[in-house]
Amino acid sequence: MYILETKTSNNPTHYILCGLPFSGKTYLGKLLQDKLAFVHVSLDEQKALAGYENVSDDDVPDEVWTNIFNNTDFLAVSALKQGQTVVHETAFVTKKWRDRAKAVAFTAGFQSKIIFLDIALVTIRARYEENEIRAWRYKTPKNVFEAYIQEFEAPSNEEDVIIYDGQPPLEDWIEILRSK
Repeated sequence: MYILETKTSNNPTHYILCGLPFSGKTYLGKLLQDKLAFVHVSLDEQKALAGYENVSDDDVPDEVWTNIFNNTDFLAVSALKQGQTVVHETAFVTKKWRDRAKAVAFTAGFQSKIIFLDIALVTIRARYEENEIRAWRYKTPKNVFEAYIQEFEAPSNEEDVIIYDGQPPLEDWIEILRSK
């Protein structure tokens, strides 16, 4: 079991949130920001700031994605250099994506750890369907949602992974990890 780092330290940590859409990455990122004062860097927030809120990922031009990723990298590294622990949130669907994020932090002299929200696919699908009705967040086209499921590569143990499997509730889980 890992101990979650405090908000500032001589060696802040870059936590990479990994999981399928609707696994709870945004919720966990915000909880870590609120409870532990981590800097929460969200790809979805940067996408919205770029003018693409409520737009399918497939409809965002490649050059805009490049700018969005560069901006999230800048925000994460800047916070780390100020001694702040970062929780970096995007789908990080493949190992290649996670390795890219780790390399950015490593090049700046910081360690990354993956937090994998290993939530049952039946739960993910139920949350997706509920969002289609209630629109808690932007709607994800069914084909994009299904593509993420097909492309997803669960992290391996070699990736320095902290796994959350849905139990206990995230608020309690954070306290358990924090107190170890």
